[in-house]
Amino acid sequence: MYGESSYIVMMGGMHIEMDSLKMLGHWLANSGWDSALVQVNITRGRADAVLKASQITGSRYTHQVSACALYVLQKKAYNASMADDSQPEHFATWARKKCEAHSQFHFWSTALELELLVLELVRATRIGNFSLYVQVLSKLVPWMFILDLVNYSCQRSSHIRDLVNLKETHPSCIPNFSKENLLFKNPSMCSLKSC
Repeated sequence: MYGESSYIVMMGGMHIEMDSLKMLGHWLANSGWDSALVQVNITRGRADAVLKASQITGSRYTHQVSACALYVLQKKAYNASMADDSQPEHFATWARKKCEAHSQFHFWSTALELELLVLELVRATRIGNFSLYVQVLSKLVPWMFILDLVNYSCQRSSHIRDLVNLKETHPSCIPNFSKENLLFKNPSMCSLKSC
């Protein structure tokens, strides 16, 4: 009557987003990123609040701006290097070679990749796309292990396992994980109509 087979536990979208933003903060800590934010007046208040994700909306906005800036800088560097080259190469190939040759380029390229993953998680949560949500969360969890965020990584791993095994453990609930029923309209709440 009671037990794991009788209930589905969904972690709140707000908490998962906050943990993902904190993970980004761990990656960017001591990189000079927070100083750059202060210099260009992106943050209203303390930049360390963005690193700690204590204000989710402000942190999300800051990472959106940061991702845009990093992408623009990459494209400018790519265009400048291709202007001198008689045989232009594809952007992805160029970026991979730059990552291999320059550790600083690799660091900021990884920062951009992580920011885009977190923003994709927010998108999946907002539009209620369950498969995208599981897919992006599966890409973020290894980074939580890499950055030694033990609590986040262990909790998210078991959460992903439960979501992936939903077809076997709760087959009657699968139809309820459609766009209409998996509601994340308010990022601080997750509700699932009863199974």
